Amino acid sequence: MGIAFQQELEPKSRSSSLWKRMKNIFLLSSLLGLLSFNIATLINDKLHTAAFNVLGSVLGDTLGSAFSDQILSDSPTVTRRHDVEVKTKKLTKEKMELVKDKDTLTKNNTALKEKYTKLKTESAKRSDAVQKASKRMAYRSTAGATRNIASLPGEAIPVLGTALIIGVTTWDIYDLCENLKDLNELNGVFEHQLEDLDKVCGMKVPTKEHVMAEARENWQEAYRTAADQINQIKETVPKTPPIMTWDEIKEEIKEVYFDFF
Repeated sequence: MGIAFQQELEPKSRSSSLWKRMKNIFLLSSLLGLLSFNIATLINDKLHTAAFNVLGSVLGDTLGSAFSDQILSDSPTVTRRHDVEVKTKKLTKEKMELVKDKDTLTKNNTALKEKYTKLKTESAKRSDAVQKASKRMAYRSTAGATRNIASLPGEAIPVLGTALIIGVTTWDIYDLCENLKDLNELNGVFEHQLEDLDKVCGMKVPTKEHVMAEARENWQEAYRTAADQINQIKETVPKTPPIMTWDEIKEEIKEVYFDFF
């Protein structure tokens, strides 16, 4: 009977020992699997995210979304998502500011280009006006200086020289009037106040008869008036003429212009 009982216990003992081994193997495999899975989730970001999503879904279905969110609130994935959202918002704001600054700079650049083009056109216009006016004025100045020097001997001829003086003076007034017109043209280009042309262009040159009459009536006063105008900047002629009669003047110039007397 003892032998029969012992034979009955041996299969049970073997079955229990096999179950314990299988249980140990299962536990060890589970631990190794969990360990490997943890290492994998730490190394592989995609696997970690997928595992987090599965865990969140399971906890949400089991415990409710509010409770599961509270449990997972301190997880690295949630923290990382929060950081990403904060940085994304910051970058989006900075991007919008940069776009706004870019638009402002573009508008300013366009305005500067338009202003530069306008200034360039105005500068070219002014440069052209100055060049043309300066050439005309230079020509008149040269011609006037040549004319005045060349006419000096003829102007010194008694009586006959008066007509030459009036002719040269008429040309001088004309040139000065034209110069003033050129100056007003430049003033218009540079948006300056215009000069009064009538001050020069409106002057009338007296006739030969009028000049001779003034000289005969009071030649000393005529001399002083001319001397005052000539000496405005620097005294180049005596302020008063020598005390001489008209006959004395004629006698004085006989030696030079004896053919006239």
